[in-house]
Amino acid sequence: MNCLTPGKKKLYKNIKENKRYRIYESLFLSFIKKLLEEKQPDLIICIHALPTYMLNYMKKRNDIKIPVINVYTDYFIHRF
Repeated sequence: MNCLTPGKKKLYKNIKENKRYRIYESLFLSFIKKLLEEKQPDLIICIHALPTYMLNYMKKRNDIKIPVINVYTDYFIHRF
């Protein structure tokens, strides 16, 4: 589905590709796991794309089942 008006170009190609950001995973995954074990939240609210990506990755692996809500306060185009 293309929601762009005629004459407009997409900002990214292959947006549906399932990309992984292994560097971020290696840097932050253990920290997020430790934080979740320590705090044991019932709900997580993310205001940035990086924790959203990490938590989504953990959900796909069935590491967590905690509901996640995304509330982005800054609008910057990126692949996360």
